[in-house]
This record gives sequence, C-alpha cells and structure tokens, in this order.
Amino acid sequence: ERPLAAMWLADGVCLCTRAGEPFLLLRLANLRCNKLHRADVTFTLLRRRRTPEGEDFVARTRLGLHEPPSTLTAVATVAHRLETEGPGAVLRELLNRSITPEDLPDLLLQVVVTAYDPIYDADVCAVKVYGASDLALDSMYAGVMSTDGKGEAMVNFDAIHDVKPQKVKVFAPLPGNSPAPKMDATAKRLEL
Repeated sequence: ERPLAAMWLADGVCLCTRAGEPFLLLRLANLRCNKLHRADVTFTLLRRRRTPEGEDFVARTRLGLHEPPSTLTAVATVAHRLETEGPGAVLRELLNRSITPEDLPDLLLQVVVTAYDPIYDADVCAVKVYGASDLALDSMYAGVMSTDGKGEAMVNFDAIHDVKPQKVKVFAPLPGNSPAPKMDATAKRLEL
C-alpha cells in the first residue's frame, strides 16, 4: 500500500526581509504530527528559454535553503536567501519592486519535500508548483501555534496558508556583500 504523505504546502510563497536580508519563505505541514526524518526540501526555479538556434526549453535551477530542516514534525517554514546575482535574483527584483509578478509570466517555482516516515517505514513526498501570481510580496506567514486551556501546544492547520503584511522591518536593507546581522540582535525598528 502506498503511504499517504499527509503533508501540505502553503498555497502561496512569501517574499519578505529577515533582519534586513531578502528571503523567500515557504510553510509546510505534517498533518499527522509524527517526526519525519531525513527531510529534504528542494526549491527549483523553472524559466522558459530559447537558444539562438530556436530550440525552446525549460531551464531548471536549484535554489539553496538557509538552514534546511533535518526533521519535520508539525509545521515548518523553510527559507531561501535571495542573492543580488544568480538565478534567484529575479525574486529579489520583485521584492525591490523593480519588476512586478505580471512581468514574469514564465516564472515557476517547483517545491519538492521528501522525508522518511518511520510509521510507514517509507519515504513520503509532497510536490507543488507556484507561479509568479502565488508570490506574496512584503508578507510573512501568520502564526499557527497556540495553547489550549490546559496549556498544551496546539497547531491550527487551517491557518498554514494565511499570510499577513510585513509591517516592520529590522535594519535597513544591506548592500550586496555585507555580512548578515544576527537574527536575535536588538536593533532600531523601522515602521513602514
């Protein structure tokens, strides 16, 4: 019998800043809340291209993750830091508003999540493809964790798709090759 992944990927992908650095964020959920091991999440940027000879093809470029997860339990947010150059730079241009999602009708982001499920003794997998219209600019995911009346942790899986506007930025955006500030550093908050 084929194992059911029982994994959800959020309906949209967020583009925001974290400590002044631009990031692409994706939320995923393991609905059964068991511990999945050897987790692997891949982001692949797909773009239509044409050679000088007239051949049409889809260029596939894997985007690296910032702190990839090794296990998955209930809900996780994975992140890709947007570089100033390279294939992911087009996403940074969206965040900087130098282009709009409408300017990128050929942009696709394929996400594949695989992990070992010890209950099934097999790997489980979830796949989703996002277009430019699925990108939430200057947004982050809303909270899904809370506690019940007994003080025990609860996850609201219905809210994994919810995004909220990023209203506060910490630090000003950094120039190209500056080292990233520490995420827990205290800094002046900038209201947008």
